[in-house]
Amino acid sequence: MADTKLREVRTQFVAKVNKAVIYGVLDDLQEEQVLNEAETEEVKQQSTLTQEQARMLIDGVRRKGPSASLIAIKCLCSRDAFLAEELGLKAFLAEPQGHQTKILPEPLLHIQKNAPTMMHD
Repeated sequence: MADTKLREVRTQFVAKVNKAVIYGVLDDLQEEQVLNEAETEEVKQQSTLTQEQARMLIDGVRRKGPSASLIAIKCLCSRDAFLAEELGLKAFLAEPQGHQTKILPEPLLHIQKNAPTMMHD
C-alpha cells in the first residue's frame, strides 16, 4: 500500500527533499483536498527547518491512509521526478500494488500539466 511505501522512504525523503518541492506538494495536496488550508499552513509555519517540514508532511499524509498517500506519491513524482526515481516511487506506481488503492487518475491531470519542469544541463 502507498502509506507503507511512504514509511519505507521516509528517512531518505526527509534527508533529500528541498523546501520548494515540499511547498509544491503541499499546494498540490491542498488542491486535491487531501490537506486543508490549516494543515498546509501548519507544516509551513510550525518549523523553518526543511527536514522538520518534510517529516510533518510525510507523517501527516501517511496518517490519512493509503488513498492520501498514493496522491502524495503522484504529486511528488510530478514535482521532482529525480527524487521520486531515487526513492523508488516511480517504480512503485508502475507495480500493480501501487494501483491497488481505488483512485482515479483524472484529478491529477492538472498537476502534470501545470507542474514546473526542472531543466538540467
